[in-house]
Amino acid sequence: MKKFSLIIFIAVSFLFLGCFSKAEEQNPQKNLTREVLIKENYTGIKEPRNIVVKTQKEFDALWAESQMGIDFGPAKPKVDFGKKWVIACFLGTVNTGGHSLDIESIKAGAGKTLITIIHKRPSRDCFTAQVIEDPYLMVAIDHFLPEIVEFKMVAQEIPCE
Repeated sequence: MKKFSLIIFIAVSFLFLGCFSKAEEQNPQKNLTREVLIKENYTGIKEPRNIVVKTQKEFDALWAESQMGIDFGPAKPKVDFGKKWVIACFLGTVNTGGHSLDIESIKAGAGKTLITIIHKRPSRDCFTAQVIEDPYLMVAIDHFLPEIVEFKMVAQEIPCE
C-alpha cells in the first residue's frame, strides 16, 4: 500500500512540475528590460490613454500627436522596433503640479499581459502649484508574450515635503 501511495505521489509531483515548466515556456520573459524614454508634464494628448506601440509608423504618429502644440519639447527618442516596443501612458489633464506616472509591474499571465501603472499625486493637504499639466511616460521594453495587454492604473498619494 505504501509503495502504491509513493507511486501516486511521484506521478502527481511530475504532473505539477510539467504544468509549471509549460507556464514558463509560454511566458519566457521573466526579467524584461525597460528603459524610460520620456517622462514629461506637457503633451498635446489631453485625455487619459495607455497604448503599446509596436511599429515605427505607429510611434511616428503618436509622437506627432503628443508633441502637437509643444514649442520646445524633448527630442524624439530612437527605438529599434525589431527588438523593442514602446509603452506610452498619458494621464490626461490635471490642474495642479506634482503628478507623475511610473510603471510598477509588467506581468504575463494566461492569455494577456497586465501592465500596472502608478499615478503618483500629491497628498490632499499639500500646497501645489495651480498649473495645468498633462503628465506622460514612454518606456521602451523588450517584446513580450502574450501580446494582448490590459492596463491597470493605481493612484498613490505622495506626502508633502
